[in-house]
Amino acid sequence: MSGERPFVSICVPSTGSWKPKTAVHTIALAMKTLCAGAAVVPMGEDQAPIAEARNQLVRNSLALNVSHIFMLDSDMVVPDDAIVRLLKRDKPIIGATARRRLPPYQLLGKWGPPLPGVDPDLRQATHLGAAALLIRVEVFRATRPPWFFETYAGEQRVGEDINFLHYARDFGFEAWVDLALSRDVIHLGEIEVKYAMETT
Repeated sequence: MSGERPFVSICVPSTGSWKPKTAVHTIALAMKTLCAGAAVVPMGEDQAPIAEARNQLVRNSLALNVSHIFMLDSDMVVPDDAIVRLLKRDKPIIGATARRRLPPYQLLGKWGPPLPGVDPDLRQATHLGAAALLIRVEVFRATRPPWFFETYAGEQRVGEDINFLHYARDFGFEAWVDLALSRDVIHLGEIEVKYAMETT
């Protein structure tokens, strides 16, 4: 990283609890980011709906005058250098995608084809979750709260993270997905383990 020292808030919204593995890896994430030369402040917010937890984390971060906000869901595991890698991409909104926790485990989000002269693992995203998302604080200062909010298109729920991306795009801030980082991200899932299950 070069130029002015980044100051990143690692923001973990939840509605009751974190996965223990997420907590352990978040400590490593904070330490690696500090060692790379950035300032870091971890923070959590426990409330429902999750959209309001995200909004409160943004308010708390703005009060500390951070330069970036890294949203990290409480059931995600990212590499300890995830923030460092995303900072090097130098985009206003950039993150990793992940697979759903339940079968058929499809990838979340939508993005375009590779762009000429651009790393093929860096794609412009039209839909991207906020499970591991780095956002420059200027995006929030140029817009008004609530930044994260749910809507419905008929009976189809549109999540707070998708609405945030659309809202930011209206103000000229494009979102990007880092597919290289995405391949190193783990979404901690849950399955029903029945008595009849056998090991193979």
